[in-house]
Amino acid sequence: MSKLPEAKFEIVKVEEVAFPTFMPKPQPPTIDLQSSIDLNGIYQPIGICKNDGQEFKEYKYLVIWGRKRLQAAHNLGMEEIPAMVIDIKPSKEEFLKFLSTQSLTSIPITPVEIWDSIKKLYIEIGDEKILQKRLGFHFQ
Repeated sequence: MSKLPEAKFEIVKVEEVAFPTFMPKPQPPTIDLQSSIDLNGIYQPIGICKNDGQEFKEYKYLVIWGRKRLQAAHNLGMEEIPAMVIDIKPSKEEFLKFLSTQSLTSIPITPVEIWDSIKKLYIEIGDEKILQKRLGFHFQ
């Protein structure tokens, strides 16, 4: 099994993030998405990687996922956006790996299904502290 790349949460400037040309152009954000972001902000971070300068020298990052949220942020004149900075080399192949995973995890699920999955992981792992570390939150 391959090791997952490092990821770090940051608040980044919207103007520092570009849409890579090797990925399909995103559909415009829906009116509902843009209205929701305007009213509530952005809850789910976009995925980005550092730009190696091969494509756009003036941008610090390239967007991997969350392109509609980024576009909505642009449209709304937002200055900053939450992002997960993934430590990968910008390439179509690497981006497609993350997009396919992100698409699979975008399927709507119920809270019961979430807790059933956590329960199965707990049974498999057998250690609450390890599970909490892997999931990124603590049980109370």
